[in-house]
Amino acid sequence: MGHQIQNTCGLKLCIICIMELQKPILSIFIIPLFILILIGNVTASCQRPTKITETISPTTPLSTDTVETSPTNTPTAMPTPAPLAAIVNDQAILLEDLNNEILRYMKAHPSTSAEQSFDKSLQSMIDQYLFAQEARNNGYSATEGMVTDRITVLINELGDETLFTQWLDTNHYTQESFERALAIAIETDYQIELIIQQIPDDIDQVELRQILVYDQVTADNIQLALESGTDFEWLARQYHPLTNGYLSWSPKGYLSQPAIEIVAFELESGTFSEMIETDFGFHFIKVLNHEIHPLSIDAKHKLQHLALQSWIDQQRSNSKIEIIASIQ
Repeated sequence: MGHQIQNTCGLKLCIICIMELQKPILSIFIIPLFILILIGNVTASCQRPTKITETISPTTPLSTDTVETSPTNTPTAMPTPAPLAAIVNDQAILLEDLNNEILRYMKAHPSTSAEQSFDKSLQSMIDQYLFAQEARNNGYSATEGMVTDRITVLINELGDETLFTQWLDTNHYTQESFERALAIAIETDYQIELIIQQIPDDIDQVELRQILVYDQVTADNIQLALESGTDFEWLARQYHPLTNGYLSWSPKGYLSQPAIEIVAFELESGTFSEMIETDFGFHFIKVLNHEIHPLSIDAKHKLQHLALQSWIDQQRSNSKIEIIASIQ
């Protein structure tokens, strides 16, 4: 492929991910789908916090000082430390785990470049480590029994241990690395649930109707018609005969155009706005109701997504994250 990953000791990698597994694991391992969109689609598009540092220069060489030993004593060999991809608040992400994560990501997204696969995989792993660390700070840790139970369920779904071993190999796992990743996923899932549970079922919302046009002349004519007393609902039917311009209930943070949301929450019930120009077009909105109202499923998912993104942004800004691996 022309691209390789290298850590500061000069060790080279292949390219990987951890978010894309085959379907049998989905029911026991992967965190909620909209979370992964977030933490995937969501993280890669964000600005990286200033505390993240790139370390791509070689590590400090080991000392070459001569160590005197007794001729009758054989020095004990020290184990070689496993090469690292990153350090998140003093917790290491192994280079091996990142390598295989990228391989899984590229298998699921074959059209993604090596650079994008590296970044998405690494940033996703960093986010998972931050979630898992906070879960442990809150007193929740994945136990050996939890991990074993999840693996047992997966083995049963696959059929037997031989098929499970094949599944591990196909998805670039060893038994040890899978247990490590599964423990992180269990803790991540717990912390995500804590965050999204903070979104209430009922929340302050506005019920809206809209007239949307795309040229200034038409918008000016609508403005004159409204000022002369033309009924807003009648005009909405003329421009939006299928929906009558109805936008349903919307909490803060849900509408795609912030300028419309600001105006909507300032208007009194039963009143309508003047022309609001956005990159999308020319809008006129009317507030039908403004009250505490149950969230729709879609709106709740959107607010949960925003809550998770806000949490991870804050956590990153308060964390020490050192990136050691780099793509060459």
